[in-house]
Amino acid sequence: LEFRRVLFRSKLFFGEPINGFAFEELPKLFGGVGFKVDTLDALKAALRDGAAAMKDGKSVIINVTLAEMSGRG
Repeated sequence: LEFRRVLFRSKLFFGEPINGFAFEELPKLFGGVGFKVDTLDALKAALRDGAAAMKDGKSVIINVTLAEMSGRG
């Protein structure tokens, strides 16, 4: 646990993976929309479509899968 605190304080901590739950399905239970994306093109489309849905008063969740980042300096 202390190791995680150190990573968080040093800005090397990027969060915890939460497996087994489809967050993008949650707003559908309440008339909203959800998107699961793992590419830049899919993210652009989800942001566009999500913004349109929000204008219609719907809740939106965009579940983004980030690839491991390498070569950060």
